Amino acid sequence: MRSLVRKIMCMALVVVVLCGCGKTNEKVGKNVDTENIKIPKYKKVILTDLENCNINFIKNMPYTDFDFKIISTEKLDEKKLDIKFDTTLEYEWSISDSEVEGENKFSYPLLCAYNGYEVKKIKSQIEQVSNEDYQRCVTENKNFPKLYVYTVSTQIDMENVKKDGNYEIKGMTVTYDGDEYKFDIGKISVDKKQTMKETFAQDIDGENSAMQTIDGLDYISMDSDFDITLDGIIETFKDKLEIKDIYLKNIDDSIKVKNISISSSNENGTVEFDFDKNGNNIIPKETSTTVVLKCSNDILENNIGSYISPIVCIDYKLGKKTGTLNVPVMARGYSRSAQEIYAYKIDKVDIFNLYLKNLAKEDKE
Repeated sequence: MRSLVRKIMCMALVVVVLCGCGKTNEKVGKNVDTENIKIPKYKKVILTDLENCNINFIKNMPYTDFDFKIISTEKLDEKKLDIKFDTTLEYEWSISDSEVEGENKFSYPLLCAYNGYEVKKIKSQIEQVSNEDYQRCVTENKNFPKLYVYTVSTQIDMENVKKDGNYEIKGMTVTYDGDEYKFDIGKISVDKKQTMKETFAQDIDGENSAMQTIDGLDYISMDSDFDITLDGIIETFKDKLEIKDIYLKNIDDSIKVKNISISSSNENGTVEFDFDKNGNNIIPKETSTTVVLKCSNDILENNIGSYISPIVCIDYKLGKKTGTLNVPVMARGYSRSAQEIYAYKIDKVDIFNLYLKNLAKEDKE
């Protein structure tokens, strides 16, 4: 009899636990207890992180391609997928990578946000959602919903771009199995009337004077705060060099440079200092110099994606010669997971104010 009672109690406990995880339709913000945790219930949709683009491809830039994510709630047959941009430009796209996001990538802060609760510190637990809740309803939940993520690489054919033409891409249409999904992606421009002077691997003022060692940075990760690190960008040989100014071109007002640091290394050691526009920023001879620009992107304070193509310009003086070094950069805001993108775009979960801004602030401290 006692054995039967124990079996019945165990069965009842299993039913309660399963029912608690299965209640996924409660409204965000409703009181949550340990037996009633809201988890996502995905509906058929296709999403992308390609948005808020401000890319301007000009003559002599080494990059004429861009990558982005296609996110689906069901596994896609690539043969049934079509992607079109609203442009007369010739381009080719291909899927370069794919992955599945399931319970292993669904974070504890995101679970709290789904239930309307704020997380203020990276490794903290809140009273309303315990770690046991997270394990039971997410990491140990074999039926946790999945998202399918595809990386799409797009190459623009610059050979057929007219010299007097100015082309723009503002929209993208993704078609799958007869269903169309339209996206406003910002602006991607191609303008051969503009030219970037090539300065990579050229002697600045005659043989063995000084040289730019980096032709560009391809696809650096960008968040609301981000760094552009030009590691060993300048090598001086027989002459010293003075940096007169450092700034960004090919951007809009959403991108700001907050600080610039310079690190110079030679046989005597390493010297680090902040760039001073009104000071003497001297790079000694036979020295390797790294420049780091600490930047911010206002768009990513409350948006999933952003894509920019800044050019780092370094004005210099070497002997009697003055000039500018140009370093093109492709920077992409793709720090958000597919699950966060779905939560924000479809389920209207305020991931920015419920945890992302808090955790970013703590990370800076």
